[in-house]
Amino acid sequence: MNIGALPIALMARPATLRRHPAGEWADNGQFVPGAATPTTIKAVIQAASEKDLRVLPEGERTDGYVTIWSLVELRTADEDAGTVADEVTGPEGEAFRIVKVGYRSEAGFWRCIGRKIDDRGRSL
Repeated sequence: MNIGALPIALMARPATLRRHPAGEWADNGQFVPGAATPTTIKAVIQAASEKDLRVLPEGERTDGYVTIWSLVELRTADEDAGTVADEVTGPEGEAFRIVKVGYRSEAGFWRCIGRKIDDRGRSL
């Protein structure tokens, strides 16, 4: 393990990663994602900073966002591959959908922004 990822490894707590395989288009024209596969990972989940929120589009900078640090790759939605974004559920039971991904190759970890899935009725 790279020394740059050591703080993440030390502070990480168990979380559940749900990754959906490629989906398909139904006969009625609606996209149906593949069934999610849950996997236990370790991650650090903390409130998103103002700097983290600046990378989001205007109008999307609201509460309900977190920064997720992980040694496991996390993914956003990919229309070309037909996959939806990964979902991470933290130790307290709150679930977040990955909306922005950044890989830190010099240290070997993923730094992502997630949005709370059940965010008081706001649109996703």
